[in-house]
Amino acid sequence: MRRRRRVAFVGLGHMGSHMCRHVCTYGHRVTAFDLDRKAVARATRTGARPAPSVAECVADAEILITSLPGPAEVEQVLCGPQGAIAALPVGAIVVEMSTSSLEVGRIALAGGSRKAFGRALPVLETIGDPSEIFHLGPSGSGYGVKLLLNLTWFVHAIATAEALAVGVKAGVDLDRLHTALVHSPANSNFIERDVRMVLDRGDYDEGFAMKLVTKDLGLAVDLARDERDPPVRGPLASASENAAVRAVAGRPRYGSTSPPAWPGTTSPDS
Repeated sequence: MRRRRRVAFVGLGHMGSHMCRHVCTYGHRVTAFDLDRKAVARATRTGARPAPSVAECVADAEILITSLPGPAEVEQVLCGPQGAIAALPVGAIVVEMSTSSLEVGRIALAGGSRKAFGRALPVLETIGDPSEIFHLGPSGSGYGVKLLLNLTWFVHAIATAEALAVGVKAGVDLDRLHTALVHSPANSNFIERDVRMVLDRGDYDEGFAMKLVTKDLGLAVDLARDERDPPVRGPLASASENAAVRAVAGRPRYGSTSPPAWPGTTSPDS
């Protein structure tokens, strides 16, 4: 049996809470922090120790896992005043999961040195399918591939929605249309599996908030710009981003009831 790790977990939102629970379930020693005290309380019920601040959360950690809304929050938590980097023990590893979606339960995409990857692997295996954890190269590789994965998935979603809507309006039976698409060269994992939640059960629950969709689309375009390639702005990608922006206009930030700022120190009501 592999040695239990001392893990700090910062960010207990929609995905972070599930990941934290899995790490606790497998016996690792987890200390958790979030601005939302109710989220921290839920984490303690699944085995985590609560921490009053980021610095105290990471004080004796071998591995820090963060699951936060976006790059600004990540920078603030890691590098802000009394942030995690200054408080982490020498040699600790940071595992940044903040582009996570429901896909994290199926696949883990990692970047970093081989040595760091090996040290983090026992914890990663508690979060994702051990057979689908991939080391992709130096730091940042996993982050970039995850953005591209999400970009592809979002384009599949909008294309499938358009195809089904137009087909039904043209008089084609929905089930027959779906079956034809599955058995055609246009088939994808999204068409064959993910869209069935809507077709079979009318399940429109927000598994991945539209605010996060717009964030990840923007980050994917930024990635292309950073690499000095023309940003991917084809009709479907643009339509996906524009539709998502309209869908979330006026809604709470990232669908969270927690305060939006991450001061990197203490909970606002502590």
